[in-house]
Amino acid sequence: MAVSKSKVKEHRPKVAMVTGASGFIGSHVVRLLLDEGVKVRALVRKGDPLNNLYGLDVERVEGDLLDVESLKACLEGCDTVFHLAAIYAYWLPDPSVMYRVNIMGTRNLLEASLDAGIKKVVYTSSIAAIGTVEGQEMANEDTIFNNWLLADHYVMSKYM
Repeated sequence: MAVSKSKVKEHRPKVAMVTGASGFIGSHVVRLLLDEGVKVRALVRKGDPLNNLYGLDVERVEGDLLDVESLKACLEGCDTVFHLAAIYAYWLPDPSVMYRVNIMGTRNLLEASLDAGIKKVVYTSSIAAIGTVEGQEMANEDTIFNNWLLADHYVMSKYM
């Protein structure tokens, strides 16, 4: 579904918090926001590589989706959140970390955003959360989950 540029400009955030900003997709979202004149605040975990943010005029705030106080601090002054952070791995020694970050971390962020009066949250998930559809139709929020055969820890953490 195409969205007109005038519609996008009408709803352009002034200050956006981006989780997962140091990742591949998150860093591209950051660049697009900066190109539109949006001030960007990136939530970054301690020790995360920041190569993808190198040279960008981004305020980096160290925090964690599981630390509600760090989320509150990062959200201060923001009007929009772009949530792209998640743990993705084919294998982890302790898969419960994936569930904590992908489910509880998202819940923490949504609750902190609500408490902070954030006007808009854009949640970027994964095709793993719903599965696929037949033919040329594009999957969307109404697509019924059909990914049971591929349901590893990542798929289930995104589905839940």
